[in-house]
Amino acid sequence: MDPKDMNFYGHCAATVLFIAALVLGKSFAGYAVLVTLMVSINTIRITFGMPQIDSGSLSFSRWRECLVPVQVWLGRVIHTSEMHFLMFNVIWLSFPMGSELLVGGVLLRRALWSACTAASKRYADNGAWQAVLPYWQKLKASEMAVLQQCASFEIYLALLCVVRAVLGAGLQALMLLYVHMSFLRMTYHSDRSAPTKPAALHHRAWAALDQRTAPLFRAVPFLSMPIDIVRKWFLRVQ
Repeated sequence: MDPKDMNFYGHCAATVLFIAALVLGKSFAGYAVLVTLMVSINTIRITFGMPQIDSGSLSFSRWRECLVPVQVWLGRVIHTSEMHFLMFNVIWLSFPMGSELLVGGVLLRRALWSACTAASKRYADNGAWQAVLPYWQKLKASEMAVLQQCASFEIYLALLCVVRAVLGAGLQALMLLYVHMSFLRMTYHSDRSAPTKPAALHHRAWAALDQRTAPLFRAVPFLSMPIDIVRKWFLRVQ
């Protein structure tokens, strides 16, 4: 099967699974996240290829030189939208923690947008697509608002991790908090040259969150100290 066909059917399957998770129960969400993970890997493979490592030159004594092609490849893909969603998938597959609805909302948007964008090009005259088209046009008209809301969901997941860590959810909650905050930090400092890029969306989402929480920190000033420590770490360029 053509790799682009695999992506299209993968996005369609993920969309159906996420909707099933919302309607029938969250047990479908894990399968949907797994499908979107495989689609992200396939998309990166199609777009950027895979790092070319000469197996004949592999050596423990020359491991730094052997990793150069991997470093070059990572430099090309690390700040792309596909890598963003790949990392998001890996984090929440590794630490499910019962947050399927927020995670599913972000990934459902991605799968639905990708499937409908591909269908509008591949099946423009298909009767089934013509029936779906009016709904897709309504969604597409509010694309920026939907993208911004999904970026906010990614940040709210970090706040949920904080609440769980404070309530004593254990080492797993602390690990998830650190990993997800590191993911958000990397996204914040990545390329934001276009308004729909994850970094640009996150900048606006963080600004909106700062505006909403400013009255709370004025009313409870002792909270400012730990927040300022985290803020300095978060804003420091890696």
